[in-house]
Amino acid sequence: MKQLRQIKSTVKSRGGIITSVSALVILLFVSAVPFAIKHGALFWLTSKGMEARIDNVDVNLFAGTLVVEGVHLRAQSGEASSLERFGVNLAMTDLVRKRLRIQSLHIDGLDLMVRQDTSLMAGGFPISTGEPHAEPPARDDKESKTPWHVGVDTFTARNTSVNLSLPKLDLVIALEDASLTGLSTWKPEQVSRLEITGALNKSPLLVSLDLVPFGPETSVQGGVQLTDFALSPFSGLAAPRVAALEGELTVDTRFTITQAPEAGTTLSQTGTLSLSHVGGHLTDPAVTLRDAGITWLGDVWVALDKDGTLTDLRTLGSLSNGKLDIAYPEGGIRLRHEGIVWDGELSFDPSRKDGLAARGNLSVRQALASDSETDVKIASLAHFFAYDIKAKGLADIRVPHISLKKLAALPPLSEIGSVDITGMALEELSHLRAETFIIDDVVTTLVRDPSGRLTFFNTLNSLTAFHWGDSAPAPSEAEVPNTPPPAPRPIVTAKINTFRISGSPFLHLTDRSVRPVFEKGVTLKRLEIQNIDTADPDKDLPLSLVAELDTYETLSVTGTVRPLAHDVSAHLEARVANINLSSLSPYSSQALGYLIKRGSFTADSTLDIDAGILDVRNQLTLRNLKLVPDDEDTAHQTMKNLSMPLDYALSILEDGNGTISLSIPVHGDIHNPDISLNSIIQVAMTKAITTASVSYLSFLLQPYGALLMVAEKAGEMVTEIHLDSVGYALGATEPNPEGLEYLKVVAGLMKKKEFLNLTVCANAVAEDLVTPEAPHGETPENADAPEAPEPPARERYLDLAQQRGRAIRHILAKEGIAPGRIHVCRPDFTVSAQKQPEAELTL
Repeated sequence: MKQLRQIKSTVKSRGGIITSVSALVILLFVSAVPFAIKHGALFWLTSKGMEARIDNVDVNLFAGTLVVEGVHLRAQSGEASSLERFGVNLAMTDLVRKRLRIQSLHIDGLDLMVRQDTSLMAGGFPISTGEPHAEPPARDDKESKTPWHVGVDTFTARNTSVNLSLPKLDLVIALEDASLTGLSTWKPEQVSRLEITGALNKSPLLVSLDLVPFGPETSVQGGVQLTDFALSPFSGLAAPRVAALEGELTVDTRFTITQAPEAGTTLSQTGTLSLSHVGGHLTDPAVTLRDAGITWLGDVWVALDKDGTLTDLRTLGSLSNGKLDIAYPEGGIRLRHEGIVWDGELSFDPSRKDGLAARGNLSVRQALASDSETDVKIASLAHFFAYDIKAKGLADIRVPHISLKKLAALPPLSEIGSVDITGMALEELSHLRAETFIIDDVVTTLVRDPSGRLTFFNTLNSLTAFHWGDSAPAPSEAEVPNTPPPAPRPIVTAKINTFRISGSPFLHLTDRSVRPVFEKGVTLKRLEIQNIDTADPDKDLPLSLVAELDTYETLSVTGTVRPLAHDVSAHLEARVANINLSSLSPYSSQALGYLIKRGSFTADSTLDIDAGILDVRNQLTLRNLKLVPDDEDTAHQTMKNLSMPLDYALSILEDGNGTISLSIPVHGDIHNPDISLNSIIQVAMTKAITTASVSYLSFLLQPYGALLMVAEKAGEMVTEIHLDSVGYALGATEPNPEGLEYLKVVAGLMKKKEFLNLTVCANAVAEDLVTPEAPHGETPENADAPEAPEPPARERYLDLAQQRGRAIRHILAKEGIAPGRIHVCRPDFTVSAQKQPEAELTL
């Protein structure tokens, strides 16, 4: 027994020793692990050329915890990285179930540089993507059929900064507080939560997301807020297409993304996306964008099939371009506005031909087009609003009401108070309809400078010369590409039930080319045309016009027109009443040499145009007209044209009450006639009594200016119309070929105007009578014959001139002109200063 007890005692003693030794070994191992990890890491970092310091490493293998504190690294390139604290806690008991479960992972005070040059570097360490490893051979054992799972109960990161430097992009991601909870692959339908508070390039960033990344239907749902994120770091990515990119991005939105293997992907978004102060220079074409902004506030829903093809798109909300300033120097234009807003809904179904649909309102505020260099205003618009737009594809677009306010073109040339269009519809982008098209408060300002040129033409010419002074050379035939002709564009037709325009004053004219300066205003009470239809150009359109030139000076027109027909047709009744002629004295003095002391003008006209043939009946009345001489030279020239003083010519036409009444019919073809009737009428107009009023009324009151010019041809009874001269070859009695052709034109005119008579005054020049010398060494025929006696030179001149005049009379008689209408004058004994034989024609 004693021996047995000794054996047991010995065994117990040895067991205690083994246990103690084992415990000591384990204790030494556990104590050595942190030391080994720390110094092993330092040795490895040093071997990689890093300057490294680790303040503390704490490992608890039984609890599954690892804590590293105070890590400071500096690479040979000078990049410094640091980590204040790293802690991880593994659930050791889950390893037996093939689950790598991280109960907590904490990072605090990380400062890391990630850079990519020739390779990707993190904290100075190269990160190799490496080659893909070959998959290990498949195993049929039971263990291989049970996959490993990974999960994170809680991940947190605080005071962390990652500097990302790519070849064309630099980003700084600062995480003040970030957390991820509930992420595990063995619970695929569990919702994980991601929360981030930080900054992206110093722009505040908030992220709150619910994630289901491992389920049969993956999803992301939550919100993102990013405030005033600068776009300038993306300049490298935008180059070379865009230079000097600038602007800010603001995001405040919630969204949901779901993806199913068979159903595809859906995305829904609600909130705000905004770009502000966007600017840059587009290189091709050269366009400069300044201080632009665009904001989306609303909902978006997008569906993609499993192949990523769009199947549905819907939006509801407001898309606004708050400000725009864009310059296009090549085109010489700069565009600005202070707001474009689309407020409504839009949908797109790619499976349908008319799958695009929209409904909403569109508005524009303070739009301006100006010259890109001089900033001269070209056109402006205060407000545009299209109400309740309804679009079904491009085949059917309807807008109940369109309103435009305060339009201007080349201010102050033309300004429009408002434009209202109702009941507008556009079908197939080719058929436009509108119930009413009303333009109100039109003001047009025309100014003639002292040289007589309209000032807005000067502005246009200066802009054109500035931008397009040197036109590009035309390409040669070899340089022109052999491209197929473009497809024909669809013919656009328009139908407007009522078109109306008014303005007070509609037109204001200032003429500085005369003295005193002339100023006149015209008020357009109403111009209305009904039932406009470009598809039916031969339909009569009712027209009415009422205007005032002054309180008592009126113009009214009623009737029908066909302005769109191939040959313009019209039937109009018009009245111009009580036009005060004294205000036109600057023009009458300039044209006639007389001032209009007093007088008024009234006209009642019936105008018919049938397929371009004009038939006008005018009843014209001049009352109490009194002229006084002003410019002696011009008045003398007027008297020469009229063959008597102008005031005497008017006295012939006046009745006992000082009234001149003329009934003047006008007939003719408004197209270019075979006979140059227009040029002859223009000659007659220069001798008309009221040239000044023609300058004014023909400018303002077309077609009445043309009617008046014809009507006041009454003075023609005492004037002459000088035509172009007919030329001859030296010594010839028959006109030259050009003269023969011209005489046919004159004959045609005289056939149409049988009341016209023609006077022919021919001449002869000294060269007509010079005998050409014989060539040197030759003897003229009949040189020995006796010379006939020559008549006196005066008689030879007159005889040749008379033969030329009679030849013209004979030619015109053969053309059907009665000889009694052709008078051949006896020329004076003169020699042409130009030494050209010719015949002067006077009607």
